[in-house]
Amino acid sequence: MDRCPDEVFLYIFTLACSDDGFTGRSLSLVSSRVRRISEPIRYQSLAVSGLEQIEAITTLLITRQAEHHLSPNVHHM
Repeated sequence: MDRCPDEVFLYIFTLACSDDGFTGRSLSLVSSRVRRISEPIRYQSLAVSGLEQIEAITTLLITRQAEHHLSPNVHHM
């Protein structure tokens, strides 16, 4: 895993993170390297249910954008 370039992992993560957000959340727990690599695509596909989750994800995406200067990259919600 240490020898594999970040670009290869990013491609794999982009394909893998097309579910309801579970894979992206799981990737962020693997290691700091995987968390860093998966950051741009972690929230590309999300499933939210109810007002509480909608408010929480909105707050998270706004905070993420302010702290990391990353615009939300959500393709499917």
